[in-house]
Amino acid sequence: MGKFRQMQKHPGRFSSGTTVKKTEPQKKPIAVQSGKTGLQKKALQNQFKTLLDNTLIELKGQSMERKVEIKQAFIADTSDYAKSFIKTAKPGHDDVFAYRTVWLFDVGRLDEFLEHVVIAQTLRQQVMHNPKQTFLDFRDWKIMDWAFDCRNRGESYEPYLTQVFESITDWDKKPKKQKEGYWYLKFHQLLESGQDTEELINFGKKAWSMDAQIKTKLRELFKLRDGSLANWKLYCDEIGVRP
Repeated sequence: MGKFRQMQKHPGRFSSGTTVKKTEPQKKPIAVQSGKTGLQKKALQNQFKTLLDNTLIELKGQSMERKVEIKQAFIADTSDYAKSFIKTAKPGHDDVFAYRTVWLFDVGRLDEFLEHVVIAQTLRQQVMHNPKQTFLDFRDWKIMDWAFDCRNRGESYEPYLTQVFESITDWDKKPKKQKEGYWYLKFHQLLESGQDTEELINFGKKAWSMDAQIKTKLRELFKLRDGSLANWKLYCDEIGVRP
C-alpha cells in the first residue's frame, strides 16, 4: 500500500508508522450559503482569506506531521467554499482554492487533487509558490516524483500514474526528464502487471523512442518472444542504435 493510499485510509497515520492526533475542523466553520449579494460574497471571501492567512502563519516552523494535520483541517473547513467556487467562479485567481488544491496533494487526497487540478487549470489559477508554472505542470511533476518514490519503496503508484499519463497529449513539449520518467514508469507498470509480450514490445519501442531507459528490459522481451536476439539486432539496425 502506497504512502498516499495509507494516508487516505488512515488520515492520522504516516508511512513511518507514527500515529498522530487528527486535527478536527474549526468549531464554528464559516457558513457558505447561496443567494448572497455581491457585498456578502466579498465579505465571505475575506473571511476565508483570513482563515488562509492564519493557516499559513500556523504552518511556519511545524513538523511535517503537524503540517499535514493543519492542512487537513484547512481542507475540511473550506470544503463548502471549494464546492461553491467550482459551481459559480469565473476564470481568475483565488488564493484559497489554489492553496487548497496544492494541499490536497500534500495530505494524500489524490483523487480530489487530480479533479481539482483540471478545474484550477480551466479557471486560470496560479500555483502560489511558482506563478509561472501551470497547475497541469505542477501535477505532472508531483505525480511523477511521487510515483518514483513509490517504486523505490516497492509500492504501487496506480491508478494515479496512468490517469496522468493518459491525459498528457503534448509529449513533444514536455521536458526530457519528465517525458522519459513517465514512459519508464508506465512501461514497468505494464511489465509487472503481466501484459502480453507482444504488446509490451510495441509499447517498449515507443517508450524507448521517448528516451525511457528500458533498453535492457526491451532486449530481454525480444529474446523471450523470439528465442534469440536476431530480431532485436535487426530492430536496432533499423533505428540506428547499437544492439
